[in-house]
Amino acid sequence: MGLPAEVLSQIPQEYHSSVEKFSDIGSLVKSHSELEKYQGRSVAIPQETDTPDVKARWKIDHLPKLNPVLGDMLPPPKPEDYEFKFDGVTPDQVNQDKVIQLFRGGAHKLGLSKAQAQGVAEFFTKEIAPQFKPQETAPPPEFITGDAVKGIMAEVFKGEATQQIDEYKKGVMVLKQSIPEIEDFLNEGIGPYGQKYMANGDHPVMVKIINLFGKMTGADFSGTTGANAEAGKTAHDEIMAIMHDKNHPKHERFLKGSGDPQMQEYLQELWRATTGGR
Repeated sequence: MGLPAEVLSQIPQEYHSSVEKFSDIGSLVKSHSELEKYQGRSVAIPQETDTPDVKARWKIDHLPKLNPVLGDMLPPPKPEDYEFKFDGVTPDQVNQDKVIQLFRGGAHKLGLSKAQAQGVAEFFTKEIAPQFKPQETAPPPEFITGDAVKGIMAEVFKGEATQQIDEYKKGVMVLKQSIPEIEDFLNEGIGPYGQKYMANGDHPVMVKIINLFGKMTGADFSGTTGANAEAGKTAHDEIMAIMHDKNHPKHERFLKGSGDPQMQEYLQELWRATTGGR
């Protein structure tokens, strides 16, 4: 219905839309009186389109005024005002913790209340942090080497360790001619022995296997079969001397490898002699 025309005519045109809801002077005066009572007590909320600086300024200006009313729903005045409590941790330990120091600043920037910040910290401590602990790993295996290997050989072969090991070494040399990879397998591979580990080449089971292979195939690894055995031993010793004795007249030729075909043929003849001409 609106204000009477004689009253409306006394109000500037730009305010007419603001008084349209009033039908008489009494209601208009009452509204104005109530507005005066609340003047200075209202807080304008920042708009979504306001800049971060405007919003930050608003927090500085108004949050302290709202704290007495809203209490724990708002962040404390300063990051240092956050208080954290954890079971089994003293206040001094909490205050000195670098993670907590960083979290205080982040919580304040995000506008978390004290209760919210404490809840987030407890959740991280109980649920998240344990997931980042390193997984327990098994202790490194214990290896058998040196004199311990000799002791095992003596126990396994009972009085025949030296003979068995000699046969084994000859067998390995023979097998390398047709299976070059066996050397890497023996030197670099490992196998279990009880609760420990040892190199394949030191393992008594490997000694038994290679020596048994020699017996099954007729290869003379042991040096116990008459003239052929003696010849095989002599050939073996000659090979070892050529390979390892720097003073041997053929050592330098051996080092040339495939560059000395005659030397290679000579070595092949020696290898064949170690197996009885096979």
